[in-house]
Amino acid sequence: MRKHGIKNLVVSWIVCGLLIVSIVLGGSLAASPAYADSSGASPYESQNVIDDLESSTIAGKEFSLEDYPYDENGQPQVINFVEFAYSFYTAE
Repeated sequence: MRKHGIKNLVVSWIVCGLLIVSIVLGGSLAASPAYADSSGASPYESQNVIDDLESSTIAGKEFSLEDYPYDENGQPQVINFVEFAYSFYTAE
């Protein structure tokens, strides 16, 4: 019984030692930095959002900015945008 307890103690210390070493070394290693893509704007980024909105319909009605005048006491509305070039229709 005593041998089994000593074995568990040694294994526990080894595991703790490995954990401490991995924490210390893992925290000191520098991660590679991320850089923004500098190849230019994608077609999505160069589109004007108003062009997309004017060709859309909301609740069966064509979108018009005149339907959304500025009103500081008005109720906020959320317009849901779908991912660029996404269609829920199956390809034919």
